[in-house]
Amino acid sequence: MSNELICLQPAQYPALDPNNDRVKVIVANLAGEQLSVADFNRIKVPSSGGVKWQIETAAGSEMADVLEGVILHNTRRRAYWQNPNPSQTPPDCSSADMVTGIGQPGGPCIACPFNQFGSAHNGHGKACKEVRLLFLLRKGQVLPDVVSVPPGSLKNVRKYLTSLPIPFWGVVTQLSLEKASNADGVAYAKIVAKMAGALDAASRSTIVETMRRFEATFSQVAIAPPDRDE
Repeated sequence: MSNELICLQPAQYPALDPNNDRVKVIVANLAGEQLSVADFNRIKVPSSGGVKWQIETAAGSEMADVLEGVILHNTRRRAYWQNPNPSQTPPDCSSADMVTGIGQPGGPCIACPFNQFGSAHNGHGKACKEVRLLFLLRKGQVLPDVVSVPPGSLKNVRKYLTSLPIPFWGVVTQLSLEKASNADGVAYAKIVAKMAGALDAASRSTIVETMRRFEATFSQVAIAPPDRDE
C-alpha cells in the first residue's frame, strides 16, 4: 500500500456528482419515485468455494478477482428462516438492531435458541444468521453495490474494520476471496479485505456528502435469502 493519498475523480465515480448526466438519467427515469435498496446491485460470495466475484450488469454477468471501492455504509442484521432452503420469502424472524427479534419466535436475541451455536440444520453454526452488508461504491458506478458478508466471512471483515486507522468511508477497500472449508469438509469462499489507500481531504468531504444523499435508502436494508449462504 502506497502512502500517497488517493483523490477520487468525479469522472471515475459518477455517483459523487449529483449533476452527473448518468445520475440525472436515473432521477428522470424514476419520475420522482425515491430510490430503494432493491435498486442497488447485490453481490454475494459465490457458492462451492469459487474465488471470483460474479457481478450482474445490464450487459450480463462479469467475473472479477477483486472488488474495489469506497464503503459508504455498513450494517449488521439477523434473520431466521424456519425453512433451511428459503427462496425469496421474507424471514420468519429478523432483527435490525441485533438485540430484539421481530416475528416468530421474536424476543431478545441473546436468549433465542436459534441464536446458539449448534442450532443450524447441519448441526454447526446458528440457525439465525448474522450478516454484514457493505454498500460499496466502485469506479464507474452511479449507485453503490450491496456486498453481502455471510457468517463465514464475518470475522475477517470485522478484523479489517477494527484495524483501519480512520473511518471505513475514508479509505479505498479491496475485497477478494479465498477458499476455506467447514467442519463437514464442504468448500466455501471467505472474504479477504484490504485497505488500498486513504482518501485525501477533498475526497473524504465529497464521500460524506454522498453518504448523506443515500442515508434514507441505507435505512431500508433487509437480509435476502441469498445473503445468508456460507
